[in-house]
Amino acid sequence: MKTTTTSFPLLLISFLYNLEKDGYICPMGQQMDFIGNYPRKTSAGF
Repeated sequence: MKTTTTSFPLLLISFLYNLEKDGYICPMGQQMDFIGNYPRKTSAGF
């Protein structure tokens, strides 16, 4: 079975980057704005 972007429409390759707005456009045409980064900690504290 061949996998394509139509089989998995939410792969990163399916998104377009908008340089002016510093965000991606999803395959459905909606703007995906950057909301930030945050450090993650596991239950062990790392």
